[in-house]
Amino acid sequence: MSKQSQMTNFFKQPHNTSTSDNQNSNITKKHNLDTTQNVDEPSLKKVKILKYKDSYIEYGFTYLNENGKDVPQCVICGMTLANASLKPNKLIRHMETSHAQYKKLFSNEHVTKIKKIPMSNDTISRRINTMSNDIENQLSEKIKKSIFYAIQLDESTDINNEAILLMYVSAVNTRIFKVMCEEMGSGFKNLLLHTHVRWLSRGKVLTRLFELKTEVEVFLRDNKSPLSDYFENNVWLAKLAYLSDIFSILNELNISMQGPHTNLFISYNKIDAFLKKIRLWTNRIKNYTFDMFPNFFNMTQEKILTKNEINEMCIIIEEHLGRLREKMSKYFDPTKDIRKNCNWVINPFVQSDQNILSLTNEEKLIELSADVGLHEIFRSNKNIGQFWIKVQNEYPSLAEEALKLLIPFSTTYLCENGFSTLTTIKNKTRNRLEISSAMRISLTKSIKPRIDEIISHQQQQPSH
Repeated sequence: MSKQSQMTNFFKQPHNTSTSDNQNSNITKKHNLDTTQNVDEPSLKKVKILKYKDSYIEYGFTYLNENGKDVPQCVICGMTLANASLKPNKLIRHMETSHAQYKKLFSNEHVTKIKKIPMSNDTISRRINTMSNDIENQLSEKIKKSIFYAIQLDESTDINNEAILLMYVSAVNTRIFKVMCEEMGSGFKNLLLHTHVRWLSRGKVLTRLFELKTEVEVFLRDNKSPLSDYFENNVWLAKLAYLSDIFSILNELNISMQGPHTNLFISYNKIDAFLKKIRLWTNRIKNYTFDMFPNFFNMTQEKILTKNEINEMCIIIEEHLGRLREKMSKYFDPTKDIRKNCNWVINPFVQSDQNILSLTNEEKLIELSADVGLHEIFRSNKNIGQFWIKVQNEYPSLAEEALKLLIPFSTTYLCENGFSTLTTIKNKTRNRLEISSAMRISLTKSIKPRIDEIISHQQQQPSH
């Protein structure tokens, strides 16, 4: 008897000689054979989906609904836990380990007080909108009083693929932010959701790739990728090392030009220094000195490269540095350097024959530079813009000329900083959120909502 027939007979029930069973033998056999097909299938354990209870606020947790499941969210840090964590002991554990100092806030006494506060579903959003409108009104008043101002715009798409516009305004008397979400044609509706500037991370990515070159090569070889051959090419590895070095330097240059008080003078100082460094590096490469590029320098010290390979790399690096200097000079044209005739803006107490000013302003500059008291204020004030604002009443014409050169935005730092805030406010779980008001409050640092005035216009709603 074959093995197949033996197995078939094994799963068949013993033959029953009763008349009733004989009549249904075909049905019984078919049923038994169908049953045997599922013998080896494991039984699936049904996972219980937990529901959020209002009492869990006592442990410091609210909830979000994700894919039809309630997931607990900590009201302090915003962390979300798995649905399986919707149990008092697990919620209490998070509170005790992460926020022990706030534990008393969620006692029964405090929860009872919070519940007595009358709030409708849109109370919070209405209050955010009220504060945002107050900030916008203050901003409009300041702009109207300002002689001139600078505007910075940026545009992209958000998580819902809607075209979004973001606007910043810098006025004479203070640096202020404004978020505009007004509809422009058919495209612009909300604040944009912007990703990080991609080239800024290339230095870090290239550095990490170079550090893990052995592990990456093993991984590629295990997956039979032809890309693994590159890691056996010394010149290719040397190029990778150099690129990781030069992009890291470019990242540092970009970061040094960031900040709320950056101006065109600071940016030109940084770029000018970088161009001079390129000239220095080129001369050192010709003399086979590579210590300004650490990763590439280590390859030469470890004798990984032959003399011919080093010579080849010197030619490559010199050519690249030359093109880099050419591009930087194109974008930052030395002939348009505002420092040449305007250094008095940065330091009005240093005499210069290159200043281009009217006779009246030249005389006022002499008076200002001779004021010992103002010199002390200048030395103690790190923000040059604030200094010119302070002397605006005494030297209005001179201060106006200075502020015209200080107000323009020199980098996209403010927009990038705003986009980072936006990624926190608007995400996949809150992709329908109208965030113009929330963003205005988050980004506006120099204007605070006038709470007392807002409250005075609100009608009191006593609890019943």
